[in-house]
Amino acid sequence: ATASLAPDGVLRVDRPFSRIFQRYGRLVMPYLAALTVCVLVAEVARPWLGEEVVPAEPSLGQLLAHGLLLQDLLNYESLSTGVWYVAIDFQLFALALALGGHPCTLR
Repeated sequence: ATASLAPDGVLRVDRPFSRIFQRYGRLVMPYLAALTVCVLVAEVARPWLGEEVVPAEPSLGQLLAHGLLLQDLLNYESLSTGVWYVAIDFQLFALALALGGHPCTLR
């Protein structure tokens, strides 16, 4: 993802918000599909398995934080193992754009 910011070895930070929303769209669709499956499977398994095995039912705030890829920053328990990776990928991409400066080409 960050390689797309410097395709010719030159940092290009044009249209940063457009790039952030594009990256969010690419990451969030499979991410939310996987989280939906995890939440549904946990709901089905909860009556048969103990609380130490199945996570608690998620709150609305927890679902929103996961949808915005901010669960760790907002200190919510993860709905599934490994979702932090998708969130940090997005956050680091946005940070790279922010640190790249204003919309311009740097050489």
